[in-house]
Amino acid sequence: ASGTNKPHGSLYIHHGTDWLNSAPYFFNADPTVPQDQKVPTLHREVLGGTFGGAIIKDKLFGFVGYQHLHDGDGEIGISRLSVPFGLTDSNRTAAGLAELANTNFIVPNGGAPILPGQIDSTALKMFQFKLPNGQYMIPSDDGNSPTPTIPNNAYVPGTAIFSAHQMVSNLDWNRSPSDIVALKYYFQDDPTVAPYAYSMVSGFTQILAAGGQVLSLSNIQTLRPNLSVIETIGYARQRIYSSVGQPFSPQQMGINTFGSTRFPGLSIVDVLGNASPNNVNFVQNASLNIGQGSASQGAFTGVTQNRLMPSANATWNKGRHTVAFGGSFSYTQLNTIDNRTGNGIIASADLGQFLQGILTSNDDFQSTAYLLGNASRYYRANQVGAYIQDKFQLRPNLSLTGGIRFDWDGGFKEKYGHLYNFDPNKYAYDANTDNITSTGFVIAGNNKEFPSPGVTD
Repeated sequence: ASGTNKPHGSLYIHHGTDWLNSAPYFFNADPTVPQDQKVPTLHREVLGGTFGGAIIKDKLFGFVGYQHLHDGDGEIGISRLSVPFGLTDSNRTAAGLAELANTNFIVPNGGAPILPGQIDSTALKMFQFKLPNGQYMIPSDDGNSPTPTIPNNAYVPGTAIFSAHQMVSNLDWNRSPSDIVALKYYFQDDPTVAPYAYSMVSGFTQILAAGGQVLSLSNIQTLRPNLSVIETIGYARQRIYSSVGQPFSPQQMGINTFGSTRFPGLSIVDVLGNASPNNVNFVQNASLNIGQGSASQGAFTGVTQNRLMPSANATWNKGRHTVAFGGSFSYTQLNTIDNRTGNGIIASADLGQFLQGILTSNDDFQSTAYLLGNASRYYRANQVGAYIQDKFQLRPNLSLTGGIRFDWDGGFKEKYGHLYNFDPNKYAYDANTDNITSTGFVIAGNNKEFPSPGVTD
């Protein structure tokens, strides 16, 4: 901490590995995890330091501290997934995929076998696509038989990475024995990189950008021997946003996304074949997500919050009374960022339909859709608080405290008036004409297109 004339500081470093770790239970139990990877990689490094001392002797003091953390975790960075029965590196042709579809889906469900010419070109490209390391994006069947407990027959290694940068600093200025000014600042940036947070296959790594900052400026004054005042203004900012990479554009796969270059999340609800003769353990609806998937829909969203809060507090001693009083105000911005609009999501009920280019509008919350509109919202709110309390010393070992407090928590406003509600008293229906004459919707008054008359923001 600051506050001393003598310089002082520290340095430290810590390194941890998986050298003495044992294999997790479920890694041991899963036959798809290779023997040489039963103990997942784990590396953790922490380094940092502090320094403080006088900038101007007896007047101005400073302190700064920094810490960096890096964590590479293989246990949460791998993908154990289900792929079509019998998929190999050598049968990814139209004829080979048609045979897989007929064996595991079409014929067991009573359909007529499909021909190689019926294999959709986009589906064929997806199964033939190779990553920069030369491996197929959709891995091959490793020969293990999926079960309801362990429904996967493929394994893709990877490492999740968490990294954090933290810094704290402060300045303390002794203007006089009765007047001290303090400036404090905290910063944190801690992104997470997860190769399979949304996608079950490689190439769609999630980057979760997160962080925050806090800044405060305080002035502590002793106005009289029995009266002191603290004035503070604080600012806080928090942010988090999730995005997903992609190894190709939708245009490269032959997908029309109406001008968007972002690959839509793709889900195959049943990739093994519920009725497949190879599904001897009756695994139902083992799905495969390529990209962010059509059910999660969590990528490209985030939240940012800013808050500004000035306050003042005073303490007054008078005889056996200690009176404390003060007030505060805060202005808050809460921005919910949703960049999913203008992009698509794709779902297919099973592999047999996907290979033919047949999509589903809705299958157990998996849907094919194109999202429109502006889903981001920018909320604003004000808060005010004030209090006064008196501590009365009845006896040296007995005191009585009483006080009163007022708080006003202002309601949320949306910057562009994108708020609405429903008032049943304003809903009207004409049975004679079978028409709704009033919907009952109430829209914020600052909405530029459809404000409700007489309604506030």
